[in-house]
Amino acid sequence: MIKIGNCIIGSGTNITINGRRVSGSDLSKPERYDSRKEEEAGSTEIIEIISPIADTNISVSDESKIKAHLYGEAATDEKVELDIFRIDQWYTKVVVNFEGHYCNGELTLDVVIPKKMFKRINFTGRSSSVFLKKGVAADTISVETISGSVKTYAECSSFFGRSTSGSLSSCIPAKRNVFVDMSCVSGSIHADFTDFGSVEATANTLVGSKSNRHMEKIGFIARAKLSTTAGNITIK
Repeated sequence: MIKIGNCIIGSGTNITINGRRVSGSDLSKPERYDSRKEEEAGSTEIIEIISPIADTNISVSDESKIKAHLYGEAATDEKVELDIFRIDQWYTKVVVNFEGHYCNGELTLDVVIPKKMFKRINFTGRSSSVFLKKGVAADTISVETISGSVKTYAECSSFFGRSTSGSLSSCIPAKRNVFVDMSCVSGSIHADFTDFGSVEATANTLVGSKSNRHMEKIGFIARAKLSTTAGNITIK
């Protein structure tokens, strides 16, 4: 066994850092996940979804429950667990609990929420992408991930999207005036405002191209703030 700082390298193939095994025979064995949780939405107005390693799809149904389904196969250094619970009568949280550092595989989280206008939907990821499907609706939607991509067809008044190395794409229905703020470091940004009357946008990129193809007409106004360091920006 060799110790270098807080890293212990065993005589076999196991590697431990700060007491946590990050490499070894156990990590090469993927585990299959198929977990379902649900909670009555009741008076919920705020939904928070935390999914660090599972790509997430958010959709709607005519049911009164918030449902979550975690599935797939992955080898990890810590257990992955799904939970859903009420913080209070207005606030429901869906969480993929994972405190590890290593994940090799594919996990997906499907979240189905009632078809209604919520006050706020928040999503936080790490290596996970998120897709908000048509029918999802909230006054404010906020999405943040590190290496995942972001795609939304959800109805909202304000949309905030952040990713470090993933692309961002929005196609928000023109049912009201909307403000869109999307930024990333090394990804491209695509904002589709085809059905809006006019677009007031600021677009900034250091290494990449900018293109505004929107044709103005009568209708709702879309205001957008789009920024990337090394990617293209397209406004349609």
